[in-house]
Amino acid sequence: QEVLLAHLLAILREGVDGPVGEFAYFSDSGPASGLRALLKTVSAEKASQKIAGNSVAAQVHHLTFSLSVTAKWLRGDRTRPDWDSSWDVSEVTSEAWDTLQYKLFNAFEECYMAVESDVFETDMNAGLGLGMAAHLIYHLGAIRQKCMVIG
Repeated sequence: QEVLLAHLLAILREGVDGPVGEFAYFSDSGPASGLRALLKTVSAEKASQKIAGNSVAAQVHHLTFSLSVTAKWLRGDRTRPDWDSSWDVSEVTSEAWDTLQYKLFNAFEECYMAVESDVFETDMNAGLGLGMAAHLIYHLGAIRQKCMVIG
């Protein structure tokens, strides 16, 4: 479990901050490949542009929501979330965009800590932790693709 947890945490961290050191699980090398550096390059105006059905802002809001829900579930709160509301945000002002990014990275740290402490408490938690890694990586890719289109 210790080895698996270390790799799971490294994968989660890579999705947000890029790979640590020379080894990468799935991304290009360097911190610029993570979500944190990518989003710094996106203005609120560009984050609000709809591409293929939704915007970067919508993706970020949904990911923030899911990270928060996952952290709560890992800690035992099995309240059913309103997943439809996770897509409510699609356009942002500059201030709202900064706030949304701040909330995303706070939710990530909360989820990261919950994975670190609770992922092996139950079989369901283990699945949630692995699922969150896949979900984070999926949305990193979706956001990257949208960023390539909006320039």
